[in-house]
Amino acid sequence: MKNRAIPFFFLLPLLCTAQDYTPFSLISTNAWNEVSSLGLPDNDGTVGAGGNERTGFTYQLLGDTIIDDQQYTKVYSKNNWFQRREHVPQNGETITLVTEYNLEESYVLIGGLRQDSIEKKVYFINLKSGDWYMERCFTYNPPFGQEALLYDFNLAQNDLIQIGDNTFTLANTQMVTLEDGSQRQSYQFEESDYTWIEGIGSAIGLFGPWQAAPFESGCGLLCYYEAETTLFISNESFVGPFLNLNDNCNMLIIATHDLWPKEHVMISPNPFKDFLQINLHPELPTSQLSLQIYNPLGQLELQELLTQASQINTSSLKNGIHLLVIISDNKLVYRANIIKQ
Repeated sequence: MKNRAIPFFFLLPLLCTAQDYTPFSLISTNAWNEVSSLGLPDNDGTVGAGGNERTGFTYQLLGDTIIDDQQYTKVYSKNNWFQRREHVPQNGETITLVTEYNLEESYVLIGGLRQDSIEKKVYFINLKSGDWYMERCFTYNPPFGQEALLYDFNLAQNDLIQIGDNTFTLANTQMVTLEDGSQRQSYQFEESDYTWIEGIGSAIGLFGPWQAAPFESGCGLLCYYEAETTLFISNESFVGPFLNLNDNCNMLIIATHDLWPKEHVMISPNPFKDFLQINLHPELPTSQLSLQIYNPLGQLELQELLTQASQINTSSLKNGIHLLVIISDNKLVYRANIIKQ
């Protein structure tokens, strides 16, 4: 398998200038949407570039905790969607068939982040036992209940440092421009697949320093969402030619407030065909309401204003599982899986 560098097409490199350090913003709702790719054999026995199976997952910050007199911001995670590519014969030709669906899983507490802004270091404490990290391409994970160094941004050119099982040599730094126009310092290492950005992490995910360098199987950061703003959107080749993503980072986050009770939202029929009826409980607010429907990859497919009783034309949706979201006053208040037949 070939090792592939990940260029930062979404960034605008500038000459390196002096800049204050930008620490991680360890506040609730900040989220990293990532993807794990598994390279399975194609029909001819070779491994498909970019992997034939992909799982999308999220790391999200939610709340604080004190452990051994140290304050940590809690990190939760869940698998969001699964996608598989198959090559199948049809009418004497071989076509590519892609299946995809949402995963109904709960967020699980995996650990906590702590940073030392003066020393420019970020630490992670593991709060989940078992091999949960193996499917995320990790080559290292601290033992349960122990803290380990995750990032050290206090490096100078040619400095050598070991993070987990990986050794890094800093090649250069440069200023980069993010999606909102702000600028951060990035760190490029001689190991070409490793690039870090202050306050965000690495090009291959929040736990990038602990991951194996991406090959035809690997992991990558799709987008990063901070304080209701998408700062990072990946358009890199590792997501593959059949995986098209947009910037719906906030669609998959954990709500920081109570969601509407399930019984207060009536969705019928489900499964549905060309129309969907949405009826809301009389006690629910009906001003500034909108309905959003996403496909399993987090792409917005349909958006409509809602009233207490709304009929939604769903003829444009493809058959399969979709995620229905209701937004009230710019806050996510309801979510449910629906099925188009």
